[in-house]
Amino acid sequence: MTGEEKQLRDAVLKYLQEHNTMILASSIDNMPWSCAIFYASDSFSLYFLSSKNTRHAQNISRNNRVSATVTEDYKDWAKIKGIQLEGAAKLLTEDEDKMKAIKVYLSKYPFVHPFLAKIMAPFPRIFSFLQKVARALPAMPDFIATPAEFYRIDPE
Repeated sequence: MTGEEKQLRDAVLKYLQEHNTMILASSIDNMPWSCAIFYASDSFSLYFLSSKNTRHAQNISRNNRVSATVTEDYKDWAKIKGIQLEGAAKLLTEDEDKMKAIKVYLSKYPFVHPFLAKIMAPFPRIFSFLQKVARALPAMPDFIATPAEFYRIDPE
């Protein structure tokens, strides 16, 4: 890797760490769909939570090819910057993958712990891991949310 490539890589990773939302695009049967979602990154892998009932999750279950944009809201078009990516989205089904996603997600969004505790309660190994990670978090108010699953996008 050249010095210029390393500089670009580091700038992209920093940008991903500093931002919170991405526009996720998916499609099935030539019908595109996009949505804004929170994400947490680990290197170039992006983790997000979503209900299996959402349109994008349904699309991903049939066509895992996705694209995404991470950007800010600008008023001056000449100053626009952001990251566009394409890759494969995957529903995480293995405990180790889910535990990694929890760790990455909670490090960025500690306030989601009560929600994760609710949705991971049926999975004793994951719930136990979640409780260990959460011990260092400040107390957060509880809230009600619909069941959700972790997904990961890996660039290709």
